[in-house]
Amino acid sequence: MMGAAVMLALAAATALAVKPGGALYVKTKDTKVLEKPDPRAKVPGLLQPGTQVVWHGAAPANRQLHHVVGPDSRGKSLDGYVLQANLTPSQLAPEYLSRDDGKPIDPEAFKSSGAATKALDEVALEYAKSHAMPQQAERLMALEAISRSVVAERLAERNRQLGLAAADFGAAPDKKPTKKRGKR
Repeated sequence: MMGAAVMLALAAATALAVKPGGALYVKTKDTKVLEKPDPRAKVPGLLQPGTQVVWHGAAPANRQLHHVVGPDSRGKSLDGYVLQANLTPSQLAPEYLSRDDGKPIDPEAFKSSGAATKALDEVALEYAKSHAMPQQAERLMALEAISRSVVAERLAERNRQLGLAAADFGAAPDKKPTKKRGKR
């Protein structure tokens, strides 16, 4: 029995390719940090993708939960347990924008840049018009409309080519989905 526990401990360390006290990275958004190695334990905080944590090994009672120490998004140190599936030995690849001459952009800034354009609605358009930015806002709205139509048309065309049932991607379906049922 003791040999099996040692084998599990070695397998966990080998799977992550790091020794206790080494660095791992969070790969899943809003990774819950548990106070103790119990899925029902209190959650004192969340970790975000790309956060470097110090790994202290798998919990003996629950090998899927691993003890880590690392900062949350506000810099507060969290000490607790996370699911092994949320950890990776590799640092996450940075995002790049063509306008920045190949320099990586901060992941949070990258996410925010897309969120701002998706939130442009009639209220934001009125605000832009009242603050001497009407052309930029109207151009952005037009580009978003074109983007939505191109994606919908391409997805619908792909489904037609593959003989799949039409789905509502904003384009009119050309045939109804068929239902195949076996004997019950």
